[in-house]
Amino acid sequence: MSNLVLRPANQSDVKLLFDLRNHPEVRRRSNNSDEIDFKTHCQWFDKVMLDRSKQILIAEQDVQFVGMVRFEKIDGAHLISWAVSPRMHGQSVGKNMLKIAVESMGNHRLVAEIKEDNLASIRIAEFVGMARVGKTKDTLLYQK
Repeated sequence: MSNLVLRPANQSDVKLLFDLRNHPEVRRRSNNSDEIDFKTHCQWFDKVMLDRSKQILIAEQDVQFVGMVRFEKIDGAHLISWAVSPRMHGQSVGKNMLKIAVESMGNHRLVAEIKEDNLASIRIAEFVGMARVGKTKDTLLYQK
């Protein structure tokens, strides 16, 4: 069985996250589907790495990058978002990755904004115990 681990992101992960963020399949499922340039990504990454209210976790399976989970503390809750490497879609990586991430947060309130047509992320959110609590124009709101 493969070992899935989550570790804090570090500066050497900037290119991995850039490539994941800009992959057409990941962009299609993201709330912000615009392609971004590397300079803009690096500026964003540097800010996140210095911001104590935000955390990026890198998911690795058998020492290979398979995805990421991001937390952002907002008004007493943690907004959670995630992305799975397209080469790992359909292999339960997202479920397992998010389960570990959610468990690491203990009893903190978690919220997620998921595109209505992103059925894989909806299933993942429900798998980790999140429930649909609302809807905006473009996204479904989930909470745990």
